[in-house]
Amino acid sequence: MLTDGTTGNIRVVKTLDPELDQAALEEIVHWRFQPATKGGIPVAKELIAEMKFSCLSEGIYAGPGPLGAGIYSGLPCAAKIDSRDLDKLLRKASRGDPNAQFTVGCVYEYGAGPRMDEAQAISWYRKAAENGLASAQGRLGHIYLFSFDYVQAFAWLKIADLNGYKNAKDDLKIVTQLLSPPQLSEAETQVVEWKRQHETK
Repeated sequence: MLTDGTTGNIRVVKTLDPELDQAALEEIVHWRFQPATKGGIPVAKELIAEMKFSCLSEGIYAGPGPLGAGIYSGLPCAAKIDSRDLDKLLRKASRGDPNAQFTVGCVYEYGAGPRMDEAQAISWYRKAAENGLASAQGRLGHIYLFSFDYVQAFAWLKIADLNGYKNAKDDLKIVTQLLSPPQLSEAETQVVEWKRQHETK
């Protein structure tokens, strides 16, 4: 982000497909931000932005807005979601089913039916993550990474990686570079404490 809030020096950190990468770049170039300041003076700041692409039955969706009602496939967190099944999913999730909790988290993260709600997505992913679901741990870490909470991002991505979730590795490399030494120490302490608590259950 430049001092006037426009974007500059845009690059793809994690590639999906050349056409999707190009579509993301063409979208982000039009984004505008409130400039960061230091001592009241606008300064340039490096940001990590996530562009969400989803394959809908009607075609490709790209952008930060909600998807609406329908059947969704190709979401990073679910192979297929039918928003008409949300009530059934919520009942299963409320009874403690970690896979349902994970899917509900995905529903709220991408707005597959209800409006997008990051707090609800985090809440449901966390329930599934605490129930030991590695994919939820990885997704939780991914959300924290793009919310700039690098300590939580590292902790959950590391836990997911330790539990065999292969998709955590790329995000883990990114967040490790963004942490200061004290932050890294705090995040590693959280990982050790999580392992201690869950090994005794």
